[in-house]
Amino acid sequence: MSTPESDVSEYEYDLAVSYAGEDRIIVEDVVRRVQVSGARVFYDQDELARMWGENLVDFLQSIYARKARYAVLFISRDYIAKRWTGHERQAAQDRALQQASPYILPVKLDSSELPGLHSTIGYIDARQVGVERLAELVAEKLTANAPAVQAPLPDRVPQTAREVGLLLEQRPAAWEYLLWVSALQSGIDALEDNYRDFELEYAPTSVTLLDDADGLSFIRARIARMRATSASIEKLLTPAAQDGAFGAPGESGDPDRIFHLAKRVVGVYEKLLDLATELRSMDSHDDDLQVLADALAHFVDQPIAAIRRVVAELTTALDRVGERLQNGERISLAPTLTFEVPEEVQQRFDDAFDAYKRAHGFQD
Repeated sequence: MSTPESDVSEYEYDLAVSYAGEDRIIVEDVVRRVQVSGARVFYDQDELARMWGENLVDFLQSIYARKARYAVLFISRDYIAKRWTGHERQAAQDRALQQASPYILPVKLDSSELPGLHSTIGYIDARQVGVERLAELVAEKLTANAPAVQAPLPDRVPQTAREVGLLLEQRPAAWEYLLWVSALQSGIDALEDNYRDFELEYAPTSVTLLDDADGLSFIRARIARMRATSASIEKLLTPAAQDGAFGAPGESGDPDRIFHLAKRVVGVYEKLLDLATELRSMDSHDDDLQVLADALAHFVDQPIAAIRRVVAELTTALDRVGERLQNGERISLAPTLTFEVPEEVQQRFDDAFDAYKRAHGFQD
């Protein structure tokens, strides 16, 4: 039974992408570019919370068989070999058999041939057109005969890929900040398991046993990395960096730069989490050295808390932003991140370092 054209507006997604994990880099690049055009894309990495606890066989069947206007299959040797991609492909092919209009949009990443895909179906070869042109072609496909849907203006930080697409399509007042904070929150959420390990002060034991000389070098290298990481966040919050993303007063922002700026801030957050993990996973027979490493790990406590606090405050500040702007309220977003080491944390490290020096006969 074919799907009536009048029903296209009822789809939850404009398109669903199916791909092998080995091809994630190119697929995510295409997805982010398509989302900038306002498309609602089912991309599994954006839906982790929604998929959590679901029966994925049934969940993915519903996505690829019913909930998307098009399915884009990224065909490669890895795609053909995977069991899960085979399940997604079968659901998409079942849907394609039930409607007269095109549904499957094949994209070739190499010379592999997809079993069951009719040889007369037109495809795009990503090796020939490149990522940028491929994203443009997807957007053109979605624009052709697209249904006119009047959706409400976003009035809070987007929480799903669909809401991000709607925001980029309509671009209401302050959309740049809504997009930025959404990307920040999404990035922080994706690292929540890492943060929970950090809260528990958990880290896997290193398979490398460090001796005294290597251990001290390890500590010094992590101190230098902490300083560099902390300094990098200041560059990301300069007026020049923000104007490039959000636009100067009276100018529109650049979605690609906004996503990139958010990615870099989240990258600093991830590096700080990784530093704590590295320090706590250090393995040595020297107890004084391990106490010193643990004391140093606490240097990142305040910066990590500061980043999480600022993102939460920005989210709250943008709640009902459209209504507040209409009421004449001025929305001020001037995030400040101050990284500092509390006195008690510094003292704990100093005491541990003094104990280490005494144990090894170091002179000041």
